[in-house]
Amino acid sequence: MLDLQMADIRQTRFYQEVFAEGREEGREEGREEGREEGREVGTQQGEATAVLRMLVRRLGPLSETQVAHIRGLPLPQLEALLDVVLDLADGAELGAWLEAHPVTAPEPQG
Repeated sequence: MLDLQMADIRQTRFYQEVFAEGREEGREEGREEGREEGREVGTQQGEATAVLRMLVRRLGPLSETQVAHIRGLPLPQLEALLDVVLDLADGAELGAWLEAHPVTAPEPQG
């Protein structure tokens, strides 16, 4: 049959074209994943900023711990907090809500 070594196969035009195409597809996939992750982070940060502004207007200054907690909440929890902002009477109620909704570590990607 054919007595081609791997080094010989790598020199073929077909191999080089397929390899280059695969590499470009991998790069594009990585770029798209990066863009999507960036959009998610940007949305989460924007939502956190809006919730914090509403809370400060409603309850007055928040503690650094409360601000950090809110900034660490994932988007679904930020949306849930946004739904109750106007129902919170004071900082104690906010504290109780935050205690009931701990910040969870993000799930590993991959």
